[in-house]
Amino acid sequence: MDLFTSYVEAIETGAQRIYDPDAQEVHTGIVSRAAREVITGLGTPDLWCTEHGSHIGRTLVESRIVLAWMSTQDEEIYRKYKAYGAGKAKLNSLIAREIPPEWLLNGASDAIDEMSRLSHNDDLLDYVSVDLGSTFSGKTLRTMADEAGLLDLYRHAFQLQSGFTHSEWWAVEMECMERCRNVLHRGHLIPSLDLAYGGVVTVGRAWVIALHGLIRASLEILDTDEEVVREAFAWLLPSHTTPDPPPDMSTSVGDQR
Repeated sequence: MDLFTSYVEAIETGAQRIYDPDAQEVHTGIVSRAAREVITGLGTPDLWCTEHGSHIGRTLVESRIVLAWMSTQDEEIYRKYKAYGAGKAKLNSLIAREIPPEWLLNGASDAIDEMSRLSHNDDLLDYVSVDLGSTFSGKTLRTMADEAGLLDLYRHAFQLQSGFTHSEWWAVEMECMERCRNVLHRGHLIPSLDLAYGGVVTVGRAWVIALHGLIRASLEILDTDEEVVREAFAWLLPSHTTPDPPPDMSTSVGDQR
């Protein structure tokens, strides 16, 4: 939370892009999304393992790649990113309205209305386009990582954690299955009742290190005044507690049961 607060302080204290806010809004929004994942995850030690916390590490890596790739493009990419999201909001609200009202839980109609609002579409003139592509850029995340010089980060961190998120068989077999002990059953696999208890401090620490790296990268891309950044993060200077140097993200993933 201290890292996130200092990031917001640096952004708010630095020069504001009043007439062209897209880049700053996209950066701060994506960093905020990642920071909230980390803060919430750190409050739940059961998530401090590869099986249950892979979505947090995955969000951190994806955020780092997306912001790095967008920094290599024209400023228009930030508006394109937001327009892609508005189209998705429109599509989701239209799909949700197909559900019979009697099937909806209390408050669902308000949620659908909010989704419609987030499309930023006009009530009378429908002008928001829906892009059915899998990403806002028309490229895979791997391609964006490669073009941004972060392919190793993708291969060593994102790809592994995606295996858990998407329930690839190797991840299911490793965490959720065990050999049947009935010798007549030929050693087939059965569901394991031995749950990963989490609590691996190095996993939680890796999230904090990755969040710190994401925050610093965002501030650098946005060209935030160095003095403003220094003041916002003064509590990390040697006169305070000195953190260990951030390691390569690829060294903080793997089987952390």
